[in-house]
Amino acid sequence: MITVSKATFSYGNGNVFENINLDINKGEIFCLFGPNGCGKSTLIQCILGILRLSSGSISLRGRDVSTLKPQEIAREVAYIPQMHEKPFPYKVIDIVLMGRAAYTGLFSIPSAEDRRIAEEVIEMVGLTQFSNRPYTQLSGGETQLV
Repeated sequence: MITVSKATFSYGNGNVFENINLDINKGEIFCLFGPNGCGKSTLIQCILGILRLSSGSISLRGRDVSTLKPQEIAREVAYIPQMHEKPFPYKVIDIVLMGRAAYTGLFSIPSAEDRRIAEEVIEMVGLTQFSNRPYTQLSGGETQLV
């Protein structure tokens, strides 16, 4: 579970958002929407531990996000950005295997178990037929599924 409590974030003297409270339960799909510049991306970056709140707290399974290593957060939270660059034509299976780095280590070679899990996830989202296709050739929606 992710708990955001009385969260405020400021750049300089101005608040980007103020006194946000939110609970996201395990297995829930969460969508954050609002007008441009209201702090949606900033809040997500705070939840991911990339930015730190000015005040308030964010916890992941009862542990303060500011005390967690990026690897610990990556094991629990998935973030699908609106857009991102796809600079290299890695195969879909390779991109999904990169997501296993939080479990295997950054420069480790994926094990047979990692490959099995990656293939299972690709099947779950209905992209088995794209497993060996270059990631750069996917549509926007297919990219978000990966």
